[in-house]
Amino acid sequence: MTKVLHFLLLILIFFPFSTYAQGNDVKIKGRVLDEKTLEPVIGASVSLAGAKEGTVSDANGNFSLSVRSLPATVSIDYLGYKKQEVDIYESGEPVVIQLQENANFLNEIVVVGYGTQKRKELTGAVASIPKDALSQLSTSFESLIGGAVSGLNVTQTSGQPGAAFNIRIRGGNSVIGGNEPLYVIDGVII
Repeated sequence: MTKVLHFLLLILIFFPFSTYAQGNDVKIKGRVLDEKTLEPVIGASVSLAGAKEGTVSDANGNFSLSVRSLPATVSIDYLGYKKQEVDIYESGEPVVIQLQENANFLNEIVVVGYGTQKRKELTGAVASIPKDALSQLSTSFESLIGGAVSGLNVTQTSGQPGAAFNIRIRGGNSVIGGNEPLYVIDGVII
């Protein structure tokens, strides 16, 4: 009799009650599509509303999520689309969720070194040089920034000491304006 009790005690120790509680979860299956094109949205975040755990839609837009009980509210989020919350009442057929494009996405604001601009108005590349790169010892400012920014060419006009430098970003492409870069130091355009 004591061997049976010991055996039952060992079973309770090695198989905690939480494994039995997890067996009661309900699976929610569904598919995330673009509302206009009806194409699958790959990589959309799918989670329970207010929960941190979730899943991601696969290459066909399909997802599977476990919940404790129904009804449940599922939150779907993807960059460029409006966040959507859907109430699920039964787990039979897969639910189809169509995401709407976020029209305000193009009106996002990008902070640049000398102010702010709307994302759709920002057509060129914006680069900044970290303060640590400028604190190195050098004979001139121009030699410090040479090689610090992608596409920046710093050349000296002659081989004489103290000669001027030509600074060009991605070559001389301007027809009307100058080809010199815009310098902004501590928010002041120079």
